[in-house]
Amino acid sequence: MARRGLVVQARLRATENTAPARVGFTTSKKVGNAVMRNRCKRRLRAAAQALLPLYGQAGWDYVFVARIHTRSRAWPDLLGDMKQGLLAVTQNKGRGDAPRNRRHSAQTRPAVKE
Repeated sequence: MARRGLVVQARLRATENTAPARVGFTTSKKVGNAVMRNRCKRRLRAAAQALLPLYGQAGWDYVFVARIHTRSRAWPDLLGDMKQGLLAVTQNKGRGDAPRNRRHSAQTRPAVKE
C-alpha cells in the first residue's frame, strides 16, 4: 500500500501464524545520502514501534519502504500514513500476489499459436 510518506508491504506467513509480527525497513538512494536514509529509517522505526502493537497482526511480515517525502513529512501525517497502510494491507488478507491487471493474468492471456 503506497502512501505519500511510505510504502507498506505485508505478507501472511504460511507457518507460525501465532508468532509476533516481523518487521523490516528499507530506503533507496533516491531518498538522499546516507544521513538522510538513516534518518528516514529511524522515523519509520519509531512509527512502527508506536503503531504495530495496535494495528499489526500476529503471523504477518511487514516491510516499510521510505519515500522521498518520509524525511519531511510531519510526524502526525507519517503516523497516519502508516496506520492507513497497516489497515489496508491486513484487510487484503495477503492477497497482494493476485494479478493487478486482469489483462495480464494467465486466465485471459491469449493462447500462443504455432
